[in-house]
Amino acid sequence: MIGLVKLGAALLLLACGGTAFAQSCTVSPQAVAFGGYDALSPAPTDGVGTIRVGCDAAANFTVGLSTGNGGGQGSRAMQGGQRALQYDLYADPSRSSPWGDGSGLGGPVSAGGTDTDLTVYGRIPARQNVPAGTYSDVIVVTVSF
Repeated sequence: MIGLVKLGAALLLLACGGTAFAQSCTVSPQAVAFGGYDALSPAPTDGVGTIRVGCDAAANFTVGLSTGNGGGQGSRAMQGGQRALQYDLYADPSRSSPWGDGSGLGGPVSAGGTDTDLTVYGRIPARQNVPAGTYSDVIVVTVSF
């Protein structure tokens, strides 16, 4: 089984404090690819992805990740036909800080700079009884200044 989380992209334009100065940033996400999932394995399946935020001038910002198909029910879910494969996204390699948008699956991540790469750490919990297939989810990335 292959699970793939596609992260959506956005282009943001900010007018700072009513001045004539405009700052723009682009968001370039790369999918969190989990590879094969073995429903009988006692270990979780981990994956990583990246979100690049590129701004034309240094900026401080937060990056939020939507709940996707999980709808904020305690974890996210990749869909494969009528079946769902639970997973979650984290801001740290130990997968102890859930990354969300503040709506129940963790909060946004603070960052700054002109070209910033943020690593997204994913984890599928072990022993989920799902049939073979392709599972995916779409996560909306929101960058706030």
